[in-house]
Amino acid sequence: MTRSLKVDQRAIRIAVIRTCVTQREAARRLGVTESGLSQWLARERLNAKDLLLEPPQAARPADHYTERGARKLARAIEDYWEAKGGIVRCHIVRSGTMARAGFWHYDVRSDMVNGLPGRLPRRGT
Repeated sequence: MTRSLKVDQRAIRIAVIRTCVTQREAARRLGVTESGLSQWLARERLNAKDLLLEPPQAARPADHYTERGARKLARAIEDYWEAKGGIVRCHIVRSGTMARAGFWHYDVRSDMVNGLPGRLPRRGT
């Protein structure tokens, strides 16, 4: 009976750890210190990195504000509409500064009207 109770406590601890991202969070949820949790993991021959959740990857913001990113976006827009048979011309405009960051940001301008190319091929040609 004592053996099964120990296994249940171990399983519960492991289940709680698997819902956490950091060892600090796991220790807080289990009501123990971080060092106490580390000692328990060592005794049980478990690795915290294998049990903890993967931290969410920070979403990388789109690079449309830099000149390089704006040029890449302009090229993607032109290529998209060229594949569809439309003709779109884009150009890059240096807009203003981002005061805190201290650099210029760039905008993409085009000759599209309401999101559609101004020049579409004629039907039947």
